[in-house]
Amino acid sequence: MLDSIADCQTRFKPHLDRSKYPQRHADELRAWAARDGAVATAVAESDPRAGAPWGSPAGSAHAPGLVGPEFGTERHAAVLAAYVAAQHALAGAYLQALNARLDEGGAHLFGERPALADFAIAPFVRQYAAVDAARWASGPWPALRAWLAGLLARPEFEWAVMRKVPVWQAPTSGAAT
Repeated sequence: MLDSIADCQTRFKPHLDRSKYPQRHADELRAWAARDGAVATAVAESDPRAGAPWGSPAGSAHAPGLVGPEFGTERHAAVLAAYVAAQHALAGAYLQALNARLDEGGAHLFGERPALADFAIAPFVRQYAAVDAARWASGPWPALRAWLAGLLARPEFEWAVMRKVPVWQAPTSGAAT
């Protein structure tokens, strides 16, 4: 069961994060684009600032907010869209494996009752579903959608798993602890 949770952290969570926030991974995105010579050439030819690191002031001055702070041209937008699509495909492979596991035997990942893995993995699957509801609804994961809906309907899921708590702050000097 713990291997399943670790698998989520290594095979799914990084791709979820990169599909939601590609601008946080500008160096990786640049390297990804450079692997395809045609993509790198198109970016370089379309934008004289392309030599500046994505995310630098030189790389963000043109059309800020178009698709993220470091992408100011349509070519950059195309690279970003391709990168995000690749991240969705990698995340989708993990979701397909979860769906197959549910198809094999039970309403939950380890049988008929929810277990630790269900509650540990569900918040990340829920994030994926929220990022692109249309992709989630049309994806080849009917058992996974039913599993998530069932967990979300449980009152203890919202209270125990997704409950927001105040951020802890260190006491100021002289205050009672």
